[in-house]
Amino acid sequence: MSDQEIEFNHLFREEGGIYRGKIVEQTQFHSMLFLADKLIEGFKTSERARDLDIYVDVIDNFSINACVGKKGERYYIGINVGVLVLLSNMLFRMFSSNSILTEVGDASKERVTRKIHDAQIRDIQTLLDDFNEDLTPDETRLAAASFFFKSIIEFIVLHEYAHIIDGHIDYCIDTIRVCKLFEIQPTYAVGFDNPVFQQTIELQADDFAIFGCLHLLHDTQLGKFPVNPLLKPYFKDWKSTLQFWYLPIYTYFRFFGHLNQPHSLKKSSHPIPAVRSYLVLESLDHFLDNDFHLPDHEEVSLSCIESIFKIEDTFDQMSEQGKDLKALVIY
Repeated sequence: MSDQEIEFNHLFREEGGIYRGKIVEQTQFHSMLFLADKLIEGFKTSERARDLDIYVDVIDNFSINACVGKKGERYYIGINVGVLVLLSNMLFRMFSSNSILTEVGDASKERVTRKIHDAQIRDIQTLLDDFNEDLTPDETRLAAASFFFKSIIEFIVLHEYAHIIDGHIDYCIDTIRVCKLFEIQPTYAVGFDNPVFQQTIELQADDFAIFGCLHLLHDTQLGKFPVNPLLKPYFKDWKSTLQFWYLPIYTYFRFFGHLNQPHSLKKSSHPIPAVRSYLVLESLDHFLDNDFHLPDHEEVSLSCIESIFKIEDTFDQMSEQGKDLKALVIY
């Protein structure tokens, strides 16, 4: 192993160390790490980030979590292998259903939806038992599932990156003497006692991730990044692009967030999906107004709300958990 891999393995040894197993396909595993490195290099343009030493890898832990840490002068972003397993299985499970997101590709080729108890699954072994059974036969839907996976990984990496460049992990080290900051706080780890503060820094990291993803989408529209030809109809203008992009982003909020129960606002370390969704719409307004001078973009916001409905319907069909439309009350 390289020096970076050895340090990563040591820093996250309590969580399981570095992952080098074979559960996740090697091509997907390496493409995810390559994507993460390219993302970080692409965003290391500001003075505060230019000279930072950041290493990204996968933690050998099948729970749903991600973490940012620091050792010496090097920062580390660790994504649990459980996240990759969850995304790989659940996203392809979505598109292998003949009643979910039927406007994408030819859903008639797919099978009847197989329900699971809870789409916000925590027992990854349940998914490992039938890991490769849900590949969709339709090429467009297969491409869409891959786009969902890529979009969510981009958001997670940029979110964790924000915890570094916005000083959250350094503040954590200075105040509570802890060198790791988790998305979902493990019971054994020391964290901040103030849920409001935790939710605040998570929303700040979300804000950076949103703007980062929007700039990536803009570059895609300019032709700087290739689009799968099968998906080009979903990238013809800002409205179609953002509506399609927000499908995986809200899916991520639901996979990794909490239900919109009012009491969650007072004790949860993570913002509920309703709050995160509101931030997305506010950020879209700011982005389209100030960066692209598009004042008339109400239709874009409405199309993103439509995406929320579609994903809530997806969760309703995939799991026995049902819809959680309280996410829309805030609007």
